[in-house]
Amino acid sequence: MSQVKITRENLAAQLSEEFGIAYTIAYKKIDLILNLWANSLISSDLNISSLGSFKINYKNSRLGRNPKTKEEHIIKSRKVISFKKSKNLELLENLKKWFKFKYEVIYFYNVYGPHQICKGQMSTVIGIFEDHYKRHKPLPVVKPGTQTRRFTHIDD
Repeated sequence: MSQVKITRENLAAQLSEEFGIAYTIAYKKIDLILNLWANSLISSDLNISSLGSFKINYKNSRLGRNPKTKEEHIIKSRKVISFKKSKNLELLENLKKWFKFKYEVIYFYNVYGPHQICKGQMSTVIGIFEDHYKRHKPLPVVKPGTQTRRFTHIDD
């Protein structure tokens, strides 16, 4: 299996072409995302829903041996980043490989409808607003309050 080398430059070029934006803007966006991920990983594990999780593992110092000279030396302790794919993504990749299964992954965010989630960690924005409205509580708007979102109505 051959490895594909992905660089910031490759990603920025593809983003630039796909969305018709300047390469420099695309590069800055890629850089921002990677920096956000890196900064998140410094303080804790990083889980990206339906993609996988990144984790910092600590390797203790150990005795190593130069394969050519057979000379022994101490390998210093270090931190390494490991990545574990999400199981659902792995299943889709296997279906594609085994059965030429064609798929697209679509995530619906900011949905609303008759069965929207109004309470708890997975509640939607509209669901939270509905819950507060029904309980005569003020709507929770985070500063500066100028954000915009697009919503998808799901009538299940």
